[in-house]
Amino acid sequence: MKTKLFGAALILSFVPLVSAADTTNSVAEEKCFPAEGLTEFYDKFDKLKPKRLDTLEAVMSAEFIRENQAVDVPKLWARTAGQDRPFLVDADGRVTDFHAVAITLPQDAQICGEVRTPEGEEPKIGLSMDSDIVFKNRTGPYSLAELQDGVGDGKSFYKKMFGGAMALFVPKMTHVTIQYINEDTPLDMTFTQGGSPIASPPTEIFGGAHFIALEDIEASGADMMAIGGGEFKLMPSPSVKKMKSLGFTEGDEDEEKDD
Repeated sequence: MKTKLFGAALILSFVPLVSAADTTNSVAEEKCFPAEGLTEFYDKFDKLKPKRLDTLEAVMSAEFIRENQAVDVPKLWARTAGQDRPFLVDADGRVTDFHAVAITLPQDAQICGEVRTPEGEEPKIGLSMDSDIVFKNRTGPYSLAELQDGVGDGKSFYKKMFGGAMALFVPKMTHVTIQYINEDTPLDMTFTQGGSPIASPPTEIFGGAHFIALEDIEASGADMMAIGGGEFKLMPSPSVKKMKSLGFTEGDEDEEKDD
């Protein structure tokens, strides 16, 4: 199970949009919500110093959660000044270009959705949105300097994410964390020194993510890290020990619900 490090998850309910009395494969009425919260989220990080913005970025991701698997893959789009821009939703309900679109939206935009339900069944569907602080380099390889810079800048990003009194409780970032999009993907990483493979530093698994201490990477003599196996997120993080001391457990997903 994935563990949210510090980002919050928000579930927006799309229930009920159609009832069992509706005709087969009827189109649900659209449901919209303002994008103001998204634009405010991204605006926070514009206030960081330029030197903090070269390696990391804050991203929002979204996916549909279907309690009723009979529901077809929903449609989602951004509406700005009467113009609709569709999001790309894959077969699993992941909105694959959510960040790319959301970061461009003006404050008065709306996010709208629509679902079809076979045989008129009730959709029972919600849109889950997560926030993360990730390395801008999505695929690697990663130089030691890049890893050092990202870990060093991580605390500043998380403090902006929370703001106010909560920012005081953000710990120092000491690790990089690899989290695969497909949780069943085995860890595939390679460390090299001057282009030659060397022994990988130790890792620790927590909440389905792989934690590697920056000091262990430095001690190994590695100057480059490559990650394979599938799509992943690389994030700065505190240690597993620190996370546990803050109350995180293997099953934690900091989640809010808004019906």
